[in-house]
Formats: sequence, C-alpha cells, structure tokens
Amino acid sequence: LIDLIGERPAGMGIVPGVRTKRGCFDLVVGACFLDDASISDMKAICSQIFQVLKPGGKLVCGAPHPMMFAASSNIDLRLGDYCKTNEPEGGLRVDPSAYFKTISDYIETLKGCGFKIVDMKEARSPSFRSHTHRSDFPNHLVFDVEKPKNSATNAGLNSIPCKIAWSSFERSNPERALRLDLPENAAAELHCLATELVRRGVTSDTYCPTDEDVAHLENVVAFAGKLRRHLSQDVGAAHVRRLPMEPEDDLKVSAAIAKLSYYILCSLVGRVDGGARGRLFDVRDARLDAKKQDNVLFSVSQGEAPWHSDGASVDRSYDAVGLFCIHPAEEGGISFVSNAASAFEKLKSRLPGFLMHELLRPIPRDVMENGKGIGVEGGLKKLSRTQDVLVLRSRYNSYPIFVEEAGGGGERRGRLRFRYMRHWIETGHRKAGLTISPLLRIAMDALDAALDEETVFDGRLERGEMFFCNNNLFAHGRSAFVDSGPGPRRHMVRAWIQLQELS
Repeated sequence: LIDLIGERPAGMGIVPGVRTKRGCFDLVVGACFLDDASISDMKAICSQIFQVLKPGGKLVCGAPHPMMFAASSNIDLRLGDYCKTNEPEGGLRVDPSAYFKTISDYIETLKGCGFKIVDMKEARSPSFRSHTHRSDFPNHLVFDVEKPKNSATNAGLNSIPCKIAWSSFERSNPERALRLDLPENAAAELHCLATELVRRGVTSDTYCPTDEDVAHLENVVAFAGKLRRHLSQDVGAAHVRRLPMEPEDDLKVSAAIAKLSYYILCSLVGRVDGGARGRLFDVRDARLDAKKQDNVLFSVSQGEAPWHSDGASVDRSYDAVGLFCIHPAEEGGISFVSNAASAFEKLKSRLPGFLMHELLRPIPRDVMENGKGIGVEGGLKKLSRTQDVLVLRSRYNSYPIFVEEAGGGGERRGRLRFRYMRHWIETGHRKAGLTISPLLRIAMDALDAALDEETVFDGRLERGEMFFCNNNLFAHGRSAFVDSGPGPRRHMVRAWIQLQELS
C-alpha cells in the first residue's frame, strides 16, 4: 500500500515524493482483503493502513467469521482448538488458501496496530449458501475502527511547528542561505508542461495533476522536495529564481503559463490551500486603502504592508506562503522578510514577564472575509459586518501572537507559532469595543523593533522570481509602490501551502 502511494501519488491526490507520517486518507474501506491473510500478514496490512490514515481517520472492513467454517464437511471444529488456534494446524483441517482466525486475533491485531475499535458487527446473509457454510450462521465480521486523533506520532504537528534555529553562518550570510535557484532541467520540465496545458485550455484553477504529468516532472519533484525541507526543517525561507517567463507580447497568455507553472511547483511542495481565496491569489492594486476601508487586504492596495504573517482567522492557519513575480512595480514594492523565531528569543531576554505575557495571551483580531479582499459586497456579508455582529465576531477571533511549546519526544528546539498583523489587532479591538492596553502597545513596539533587527531579506522581486517563507516562523512586509506609466502594472501571485500534514 505504501509503495502504491509512492508509485501513483497524483491519482490518489498525494503530493509526489512525500512519504507522509501524518497520513493522507480520511477513510479506508476494505472487503475480503483479510480472507487469505495469515496472522502476520494481517498485522502488516493493518499497520500500513494505520500509517496512511489521518488522525481521526477510519477503517471499515469485513473479515471472515470463524463460524463460516463451522458447517464444513471437512472441518473438525473442536472448542479447544478454536480458542487457541491462530494458524491452520492441530485438529483444525482447513483449505490451505484460507487461514483461520479467531475474533480475538482480529481484535488484538487492530488494537496492536494502534486502532480504537468503535464498533463490531456479526453479519449474516441468508442468501449466502455454499457447501462449507450454513445460511443460519454468521459468515462475516464487520469492523469500524478509528486512528486516534491524539496518536503519539502525530500529536501537535498540525498546531505548533518545530522551531528553526539559524546557524551563525546563516545569520552572517542570509542571502546565501536563502537562495535556492530552480535547476535548468526542472525549469524546462515546468515550462514545457505548462505551455502544453495552457494550449489545451487548462488553467491554474482547473489543473488536476496526473501520474503521467508527475512522470515528466522528475527534476521538478526533486527540487520541490528540497524546497519543502528548506521551509519546514532547514532555513525556513527561500528566494527562488529562474522560473522561465514568456515574452510579454501577449500578457494574458504569458501570465497564464507563468501562473500554471507556479501552481504546479507549489502543489509539489505541499498542499495548496485554496479554501479562503482560491488556489492562487492575484496580488494587484485595486485602488483601495486597507487602512481606511473595511475588509480590504493590504495586498490589493499600493500602501505599505507592515510586518505580518498571513491568515487572520482563529480557525485557519497556513504553514507556508509563496509570492511569485509576474511583473514588478514601476517604483517601490520592496519585499521584507524577518526571522520571527529569532525575534522571539530576543524578546524573551529583553522584556519582563508582564510584557511577554501580552504577546502570549489571546488577542482579538479583525475579521477578514473569504474572497478577493476588496471590501464588503452582498447583502449577507454586509449584515455579518454590522457593528453589533462584529463585536461578537472580533472577540471570538482571538489568539496569541506567539505560542511556544517545549520540545518532546527527542526534540531539542521546541515548537513555536507566530501570527501577527498589528493593524488587524488595532481594528479588531476597536470593532470589539475594547481599548488596547498600554502594555500591549509597548510589547508590539518592541516586537516591531525586534523584527526590524532580524530582517533577513530586503529586496525587489523581478519577473520569474519567487519568495517562500514558513508562515509560522517568519514575518514579511512590503514597501509602498507606484505604477503610473503606460506599461504593465505590478502583478504578483500568492499561494498558501500546508506542509505539516506531510511531515
């Protein structure tokens, strides 16, 4: 089963090149696959099923009932042998193609693999009749078992990611640590596939990967795996260059090919999360002001976007964020990236406990609706953003800026999650009818200063360049920009990627 996932990942909706430890399926349904399995084979099969299920995932399966053999003319079923026989031996004479198993064998195997037994039924089929079975005896067992949500190998992975500590060399040479150029062979594979798909009318919104596509992307899959490790384990951020770009003679076609190439790469790095704003989000100036208008993202305005992480909901968090440049701004639009984990360690050594508490307690945030982030549209959305409703929604939408957990199970670095956008904290308090305490203001001033000190990237993305960062451990921002000339306007594309479920 594990090998099959590795051989045909795209057909199963799995990120190619990933051997997931958290599991990738919500439900496994099986019939007859345990009929001819020995006890040892059954344990191996159930163990693999446990591995591929997500925490909370279920296995529903049928298995031969021991009584299936009770009426057989060639079986001498004696009580003593039934209770202690696991393999076909002793007084039990059975067809060698079918291994006899007791109910206890099934239960002990499932529990031994880590499953929790939710239910078990004896199934009788009056219409089922053979020379070895009486129709009034149960012929199958049906099991409903679950992989525990708090399984020891999965605990906490989906909530608090592991810290990433930079070495002294990386801190002294951030540009070198961050650079991860796309190899020429991988770039050629991406461009070739994307160009052909766009020619057939496929877009980044409609593309569904196939195993045939993956077979033609061998070098891209290898690079995506390297980038995934870079983001989740090694450095935490990456400046990727050299994605091929078509000439801008036909802006629509060149943008479509570029976006599809970018989406394919992101989908091989992790699971692209399109639940809130679509698979890819076009970062373009909508001539709006995020500081003056309600439910407007900084991404769709020309104004400065101060230090922040992406995602403003207590119910949604992104592991990584990627930004791809299709065309830079005429002037400005400089990207900034800061190591928030390093900033956090500095703050712990600088601030007294009562100020650190402000960064570790739940704080109300503004509520940003799903969609394009260009204001309030539609009657229902307007109703949900009335003053009385927003008071309740903003107070519910509360979570800490930092969450830290000590390392466990051999981890030495511990775990950390960073979620911050000062503007949404300030507007969230106002909409919730609350006043920001002086202590919180001082703590956020100190955080902003520490993020300034821990800046690791300060530059302008050019055509075909991408920047990825671990959204739980790094902050990013952008300077204001201007597009006043007749040429193409600034066009970036953002993707949100989930990585922890693949760890």
